[in-house]
Amino acid sequence: MFVDDFSADSTVIAAEDMMRFADELSVQRKKAETDWQQQWQSLGNTELDEQHYSQLEVTSNRYHEWLVSNNRQTLRYHGEQALPVKAINLPTIALPEFSSQQLQQALHQQVLDTQQLTQQLEQNYAYHLLTRNCVTEIFHTINQALGAETQQRLGGVIDEHLNIVPFTAFAMVQASYPVKHITVLPSHRQQQLAKQYEQEFPPLVYARESNVVSASLYDYNPDDAWFVFFTDDALLLRPIFGAINSVAGVGQSLFGLVKSPFDEGQLLATGMRGLLMSLPELAFINMRKGSYKFLSPDSASPENLPGQ
Repeated sequence: MFVDDFSADSTVIAAEDMMRFADELSVQRKKAETDWQQQWQSLGNTELDEQHYSQLEVTSNRYHEWLVSNNRQTLRYHGEQALPVKAINLPTIALPEFSSQQLQQALHQQVLDTQQLTQQLEQNYAYHLLTRNCVTEIFHTINQALGAETQQRLGGVIDEHLNIVPFTAFAMVQASYPVKHITVLPSHRQQQLAKQYEQEFPPLVYARESNVVSASLYDYNPDDAWFVFFTDDALLLRPIFGAINSVAGVGQSLFGLVKSPFDEGQLLATGMRGLLMSLPELAFINMRKGSYKFLSPDSASPENLPGQ
Protein backbone atom coordinates (compact mmCIF):
# COMPACT_ATOMS: atom_id res chain seq x y z
CA MET A 1 0.00 0.00 0.00
CA PHE A 2 1.34 3.43 -1.00
CA VAL A 3 0.02 6.95 -0.80
CA ASP A 4 -1.37 8.23 -4.12
CA ASP A 5 1.18 11.00 -4.69
CA PHE A 6 -0.41 12.53 -7.81
CA SER A 7 -1.81 15.99 -7.26
CA ALA A 8 -5.42 16.84 -8.00
CA ASP A 9 -4.46 18.92 -11.05
CA SER A 10 -2.03 16.41 -12.58
CA THR A 11 -1.56 16.54 -16.34
CA VAL A 12 -3.58 13.80 -18.02
CA ILE A 13 -3.04 12.05 -21.35
CA ALA A 14 -6.43 11.84 -23.05
CA ALA A 15 -7.82 8.66 -24.60
CA GLU A 16 -7.25 9.87 -28.17
CA ASP A 17 -3.58 10.56 -27.43
CA MET A 18 -3.27 7.15 -25.76
CA MET A 19 -4.29 5.61 -29.08
CA ARG A 20 -2.35 8.03 -31.28
CA PHE A 21 0.96 7.55 -29.45
CA ALA A 22 0.44 3.90 -28.59
CA ASP A 23 3.93 2.81 -29.71
CA GLU A 24 5.76 5.52 -27.74
CA LEU A 25 3.61 4.96 -24.67
CA SER A 26 4.12 1.21 -24.71
CA VAL A 27 7.85 1.84 -24.33
CA GLN A 28 7.15 4.15 -21.41
CA ARG A 29 4.90 1.55 -19.81
CA LYS A 30 7.56 -1.14 -20.08
CA LYS A 31 10.11 1.20 -18.54
CA ALA A 32 7.77 1.99 -15.63
CA GLU A 33 7.28 -1.74 -15.01
CA THR A 34 11.03 -2.41 -15.16
CA ASP A 35 11.81 0.46 -12.77
CA TRP A 36 9.22 -0.79 -10.29
CA GLN A 37 10.51 -4.36 -10.43
CA GLN A 38 14.09 -3.21 -9.90
CA GLN A 39 13.12 -1.11 -6.91
CA TRP A 40 11.05 -3.92 -5.42
CA GLN A 41 13.70 -6.59 -5.95
CA SER A 42 16.38 -4.40 -4.38
CA LEU A 43 14.56 -4.42 -1.05
CA GLY A 44 16.49 -7.48 0.05
CA ASN A 45 19.86 -5.81 -0.59
CA THR A 46 19.14 -2.24 0.48
CA GLU A 47 18.21 -0.76 3.82
CA LEU A 48 14.73 0.72 3.59
CA ASP A 49 15.66 4.26 4.54
CA GLU A 50 13.66 7.38 3.71
CA GLN A 51 15.36 7.94 0.35
CA HIS A 52 14.85 4.38 -0.84
CA TYR A 53 11.25 4.34 0.31
CA SER A 54 10.59 7.58 -1.56
CA GLN A 55 11.98 6.05 -4.76
CA LEU A 56 9.90 2.94 -4.18
CA GLU A 57 6.77 5.03 -3.66
CA VAL A 58 7.34 7.05 -6.86
CA THR A 59 7.97 4.00 -9.06
CA SER A 60 4.99 2.15 -7.61
CA ASN A 61 2.70 5.11 -8.27
CA ARG A 62 3.88 5.39 -11.87
CA TYR A 63 3.45 1.71 -12.59
CA HIS A 64 0.09 1.56 -10.80
CA GLU A 65 -1.08 4.47 -12.93
CA TRP A 66 -0.32 2.40 -16.02
CA LEU A 67 -2.30 -0.53 -14.63
CA VAL A 68 -5.43 1.50 -13.91
CA SER A 69 -5.16 3.22 -17.30
CA ASN A 70 -6.28 -0.04 -18.94
CA ASN A 71 -9.84 0.53 -17.75
CA ARG A 72 -9.79 4.32 -17.46
CA GLN A 73 -8.26 4.93 -20.91
CA THR A 74 -6.50 8.02 -19.55
CA LEU A 75 -3.16 8.41 -17.83
CA ARG A 76 -1.85 10.89 -15.31
CA TYR A 77 1.75 11.42 -16.30
CA HIS A 78 2.84 14.64 -14.62
CA GLY A 79 2.10 16.19 -11.26
CA GLU A 80 3.52 13.82 -8.67
CA GLN A 81 4.28 15.49 -5.37
CA ALA A 82 7.50 14.73 -3.55
CA LEU A 83 5.95 15.83 -0.26
CA PRO A 84 2.49 15.14 1.23
CA VAL A 85 0.83 18.44 0.33
CA LYS A 86 -2.75 17.34 -0.31
CA ALA A 87 -5.48 19.08 1.67
CA ILE A 88 -6.92 17.48 4.78
CA ASN A 89 -9.75 18.66 6.99
CA LEU A 90 -8.54 19.96 10.33
CA PRO A 91 -10.60 18.58 13.24
CA THR A 92 -12.28 21.34 15.24
CA ILE A 93 -10.83 19.87 18.42
CA ALA A 94 -7.35 20.81 17.19
CA LEU A 95 -8.13 24.46 16.49
CA PRO A 96 -6.01 26.82 18.63
CA GLU A 97 -7.80 29.27 20.87
CA PHE A 98 -6.64 32.58 19.39
CA SER A 99 -8.57 35.81 19.30
CA SER A 100 -9.60 37.40 16.01
CA GLN A 101 -6.98 40.11 16.53
CA GLN A 102 -4.22 37.52 17.00
CA LEU A 103 -5.32 35.66 13.88
CA GLN A 104 -5.36 38.87 11.85
CA GLN A 105 -1.87 39.79 13.06
CA ALA A 106 -0.57 36.32 12.21
CA LEU A 107 -2.17 36.48 8.76
CA HIS A 108 -0.67 39.93 8.13
CA GLN A 109 2.77 38.69 9.18
CA GLN A 110 2.44 35.70 6.86
CA VAL A 111 1.69 38.02 3.95
CA LEU A 112 4.77 40.11 4.79
CA ASP A 113 6.96 37.00 5.07
CA THR A 114 5.68 35.72 1.73
CA GLN A 115 6.40 39.04 0.01
CA GLN A 116 9.90 39.16 1.49
CA LEU A 117 10.62 35.58 0.43
CA THR A 118 9.31 36.27 -3.10
CA GLN A 119 11.58 39.31 -3.40
CA GLN A 120 14.58 37.26 -2.25
CA LEU A 121 13.81 34.53 -4.78
CA GLU A 122 13.45 37.06 -7.59
CA GLN A 123 16.68 38.77 -6.58
CA ASN A 124 18.67 35.53 -6.38
CA TYR A 125 17.10 33.47 -9.18
CA ALA A 126 15.27 35.82 -11.56
CA TYR A 127 15.68 34.98 -15.25
CA HIS A 128 16.67 37.56 -17.85
CA LEU A 129 17.17 36.72 -21.50
CA LEU A 130 20.28 38.88 -21.99
CA THR A 131 21.88 39.22 -18.56
CA ARG A 132 20.92 36.08 -16.63
CA ASN A 133 20.05 33.04 -18.64
CA CYS A 134 21.04 29.37 -18.56
CA VAL A 135 24.38 30.07 -20.26
CA THR A 136 25.49 32.95 -18.07
CA GLU A 137 24.59 31.06 -14.90
CA ILE A 138 26.72 28.05 -15.87
CA PHE A 139 29.86 30.16 -16.11
CA HIS A 140 28.88 32.25 -13.10
CA THR A 141 28.57 29.08 -11.01
CA ILE A 142 31.91 27.74 -12.28
CA ASN A 143 33.75 30.99 -11.58
CA GLN A 144 32.10 31.38 -8.19
CA ALA A 145 32.92 27.82 -7.14
CA LEU A 146 36.59 27.87 -8.21
CA GLY A 147 37.34 31.53 -7.61
CA ALA A 148 40.98 32.40 -8.12
CA GLU A 149 41.72 28.80 -9.09
CA THR A 150 39.57 28.95 -12.23
CA GLN A 151 42.50 29.88 -14.48
CA GLN A 152 44.79 27.26 -12.94
CA ARG A 153 42.35 24.35 -12.89
CA LEU A 154 40.44 24.99 -16.14
CA GLY A 155 43.05 26.75 -18.23
CA GLY A 156 41.02 29.91 -18.66
CA VAL A 157 38.28 32.16 -17.33
CA ILE A 158 35.08 32.76 -19.28
CA ASP A 159 33.21 35.96 -18.49
CA GLU A 160 29.55 35.08 -18.01
CA HIS A 161 28.48 38.60 -19.01
CA LEU A 162 30.04 38.28 -22.47
CA ASN A 163 28.57 34.89 -23.34
CA ILE A 164 24.81 34.90 -23.45
CA VAL A 165 24.21 32.79 -26.57
CA PRO A 166 24.74 29.00 -26.40
CA PHE A 167 26.72 28.53 -29.63
CA THR A 168 29.10 31.44 -28.90
CA ALA A 169 29.58 30.14 -25.37
CA PHE A 170 30.39 26.72 -26.83
CA ALA A 171 33.08 28.32 -29.00
CA MET A 172 34.50 30.09 -25.94
CA VAL A 173 34.68 26.79 -24.05
CA GLN A 174 36.68 25.26 -26.91
CA ALA A 175 38.99 28.27 -27.00
CA SER A 176 39.47 28.72 -23.24
CA TYR A 177 39.26 25.28 -21.65
CA PRO A 178 41.48 22.26 -22.47
CA VAL A 179 38.67 20.29 -24.15
CA LYS A 180 39.63 16.65 -24.76
CA HIS A 181 36.45 15.23 -26.27
CA ILE A 182 33.15 16.48 -27.67
CA THR A 183 30.06 14.30 -28.03
CA VAL A 184 27.32 15.47 -30.40
CA LEU A 185 23.87 14.07 -29.68
CA PRO A 186 21.69 14.27 -32.82
CA SER A 187 18.03 15.16 -32.55
CA HIS A 188 15.52 12.32 -32.58
CA ARG A 189 14.64 13.07 -36.19
CA GLN A 190 18.27 12.96 -37.27
CA GLN A 191 18.80 9.66 -35.48
CA GLN A 192 15.83 8.10 -37.27
CA LEU A 193 16.83 9.65 -40.60
CA ALA A 194 20.27 8.08 -40.35
CA LYS A 195 18.67 4.67 -39.96
CA GLN A 196 16.45 5.23 -43.01
CA TYR A 197 19.41 6.43 -45.10
CA GLU A 198 21.18 3.16 -44.30
CA GLN A 199 18.19 1.06 -45.37
CA GLU A 200 16.65 2.99 -48.30
CA PHE A 201 17.57 5.12 -51.33
CA PRO A 202 18.84 8.40 -49.76
CA PRO A 203 17.32 10.88 -52.27
CA LEU A 204 13.93 9.22 -51.86
CA VAL A 205 14.24 9.39 -48.08
CA TYR A 206 15.15 13.08 -48.20
CA ALA A 207 12.28 13.97 -50.52
CA ARG A 208 9.79 12.11 -48.35
CA GLU A 209 11.01 13.30 -44.95
CA SER A 210 11.75 16.92 -45.83
CA ASN A 211 8.14 18.03 -45.32
CA VAL A 212 5.35 17.36 -42.83
CA VAL A 213 2.91 16.20 -45.53
CA SER A 214 4.73 13.03 -46.59
CA ALA A 215 7.07 12.48 -43.63
CA SER A 216 6.85 9.06 -41.98
CA LEU A 217 8.95 10.09 -38.98
CA TYR A 218 6.80 13.00 -37.85
CA ASP A 219 3.13 13.18 -36.99
CA TYR A 220 1.66 16.63 -36.53
CA ASN A 221 1.74 17.59 -32.87
CA PRO A 222 -0.93 20.16 -31.93
CA ASP A 223 1.61 21.76 -29.59
CA ASP A 224 3.77 22.64 -32.61
CA ALA A 225 3.18 25.73 -34.71
CA TRP A 226 2.32 25.27 -38.36
CA PHE A 227 5.25 24.67 -40.68
CA VAL A 228 5.81 22.83 -43.95
CA PHE A 229 9.50 21.99 -44.29
CA PHE A 230 12.20 20.73 -41.97
CA THR A 231 15.35 22.80 -42.42
CA ASP A 232 17.85 21.21 -40.05
CA ASP A 233 19.33 19.19 -42.93
CA ALA A 234 18.65 21.68 -45.75
CA LEU A 235 21.37 24.32 -45.55
CA LEU A 236 21.21 25.58 -49.16
CA LEU A 237 17.42 25.46 -49.37
CA ARG A 238 16.91 26.75 -45.85
CA PRO A 239 15.97 30.36 -46.78
CA ILE A 240 13.41 29.13 -49.34
CA PHE A 241 11.94 26.59 -46.93
CA GLY A 242 12.05 29.24 -44.20
CA ALA A 243 10.04 31.65 -46.33
CA ILE A 244 7.33 29.03 -46.83
CA ASN A 245 7.37 28.19 -43.12
CA SER A 246 7.06 31.90 -42.32
CA VAL A 247 3.97 32.13 -44.51
CA ALA A 248 2.51 29.17 -42.60
CA GLY A 249 3.26 30.97 -39.32
CA VAL A 250 1.56 34.14 -40.54
CA GLY A 251 -1.45 32.13 -41.68
CA GLN A 252 -1.80 30.43 -38.32
CA SER A 253 -1.42 33.77 -36.54
CA LEU A 254 -4.19 35.36 -38.62
CA PHE A 255 -6.44 32.35 -38.04
CA GLY A 256 -5.60 32.54 -34.34
CA LEU A 257 -6.47 36.23 -34.29
CA VAL A 258 -9.98 35.39 -35.54
CA LYS A 259 -10.27 32.52 -33.09
CA SER A 260 -8.82 34.38 -30.10
CA PRO A 261 -12.19 35.26 -28.52
CA PHE A 262 -12.89 31.54 -28.24
CA ASP A 263 -9.49 30.11 -27.19
CA GLU A 264 -8.06 33.04 -25.19
CA GLY A 265 -5.44 33.68 -27.88
CA GLN A 266 -3.71 30.29 -27.61
CA LEU A 267 -3.65 29.64 -31.36
CA LEU A 268 -2.46 33.19 -32.00
CA ALA A 269 0.42 32.72 -29.55
CA THR A 270 1.33 29.40 -31.18
CA GLY A 271 1.34 30.99 -34.64
CA MET A 272 3.52 33.87 -33.48
CA ARG A 273 5.93 31.43 -31.87
CA GLY A 274 6.08 29.47 -35.12
CA LEU A 275 6.80 32.66 -37.07
CA LEU A 276 9.67 33.49 -34.70
CA MET A 277 11.04 29.98 -35.23
CA SER A 278 10.84 30.36 -39.03
CA LEU A 279 12.35 33.83 -39.50
CA PRO A 280 15.93 32.75 -38.52
CA GLU A 281 15.76 30.19 -41.33
CA LEU A 282 15.81 33.08 -43.80
CA ALA A 283 19.35 33.76 -42.53
CA PHE A 284 20.42 30.09 -42.74
CA ILE A 285 19.84 29.53 -39.00
CA ASN A 286 17.82 26.48 -37.95
CA MET A 287 16.02 26.20 -34.63
CA ARG A 288 13.01 23.97 -35.29
CA LYS A 289 13.46 20.20 -34.96
CA GLY A 290 9.83 19.15 -34.52
CA SER A 291 8.55 17.78 -31.23
CA TYR A 292 7.89 14.14 -30.47
CA LYS A 293 5.64 13.47 -27.53
CA PHE A 294 6.17 10.71 -24.96
CA LEU A 295 9.54 9.47 -26.22
CA SER A 296 11.45 7.38 -23.72
CA PRO A 297 14.71 8.93 -22.43
CA ASP A 298 16.40 5.66 -23.43
CA SER A 299 15.83 6.53 -27.10
CA ALA A 300 18.57 9.16 -26.84
CA SER A 301 21.13 6.94 -25.13
CA PRO A 302 24.47 6.53 -26.98
CA GLU A 303 23.95 2.81 -27.63
CA ASN A 304 20.81 3.58 -29.65
CA LEU A 305 22.49 6.09 -31.96
CA PRO A 306 23.16 5.10 -35.59
CA GLY A 307 26.58 3.62 -36.22
CA GLN A 308 27.15 2.70 -32.57
